[in-house]
Amino acid sequence: MTKNAVKILYAICIALFSTALPAADDAGDLARERLTQQVLSWVVEKTGASPSRVEIPPLDSRLRVTACPGGAKFDFPFAGQSLVRARCDSPAWQVFVQVGIKSVRNALVASRDIPAGRLLAEADIALGQVGSGEGIEDRSAVLGRILKRPLSQGRAILPRDLDDSVRVVRIKTALKSGSAIEGQAFALEDAPRESVPPGAAPGVAPSQGVRLLRDIAAGQILLANDLSEGRRAMVARQNLYVGQALEPALLELGSVYTRDTNQRYYTEFAGLEYSELVRNIQAGEALQPGDIRPAVLVRRGQMVLLTVGTAAGVQVTLRAEALQDAKFGDSVQLKNLESGRILGGIVTGKNAVKGL
Repeated sequence: MTKNAVKILYAICIALFSTALPAADDAGDLARERLTQQVLSWVVEKTGASPSRVEIPPLDSRLRVTACPGGAKFDFPFAGQSLVRARCDSPAWQVFVQVGIKSVRNALVASRDIPAGRLLAEADIALGQVGSGEGIEDRSAVLGRILKRPLSQGRAILPRDLDDSVRVVRIKTALKSGSAIEGQAFALEDAPRESVPPGAAPGVAPSQGVRLLRDIAAGQILLANDLSEGRRAMVARQNLYVGQALEPALLELGSVYTRDTNQRYYTEFAGLEYSELVRNIQAGEALQPGDIRPAVLVRRGQMVLLTVGTAAGVQVTLRAEALQDAKFGDSVQLKNLESGRILGGIVTGKNAVKGL
């Protein structure tokens, strides 16, 4: 149904079914306002739309709305949801109320109150619902842009809110991969948006601990992918080799630089005991979970130390021959060479077994 048709139908319904008074009064104003709120609540419940999306024009001041002790009933009398009928059984009356429900879509909004002149960063934007046809969906079209006017929290970020220039980080002196970006090596400047390469880093001073992932020549604009963030990790003190068992003296806490925020690293030796390497590790290289496997602590044919008993009671220690390879926590069979008896135990360390 077209907008003109709705208006015509609305006027006909008022003329045919609504009681009119020649002039408005305060009591009538209150009654019409109360009815508007009731219609709003019913539409929200019926359609699931948020109250901010429901638009109800002011009711005609000539409409007479009297109290309905039994409670008014509401429905959509026609196809669509542009007209709500409010009815009362006693006293008998009915009123037709025009309703509009604004369509919405997801777009970027201000995550907090933002003053004019702010360089927009991730913390300033969020995904929210805006009116159809409004807002910007592409985050890259907003990040690093300068805000021309203040925005309140939840307000849609519109193209007209953004300055045509973009603040960028321009490198002043040539830098090598792995270098930290010191204060004298860069400058912040506003550049025409069309001259800024895609993926440019936000125009703020690089934080401490950030290093370059590639060589950059003087005059280039810094890209987000050029930067790596320093993270604490256990690194090798020296070159390590496949199959080598890990010991605390072989590792130390250092820094690793990467842009992969999902990569996991060890930050302490705890948990690495009784592990061995599955690949060669260069001195200074960080240890990752995929680099290790449980080490074989007991090997078939070797002599191991078997402890039987508890620390609080009587303990007996003897040497026995391992009949199989085993890792930490594995069950292993041993042979007492003096008696020939087969014994069992749990591996607790290098060539160490606790009897069952």
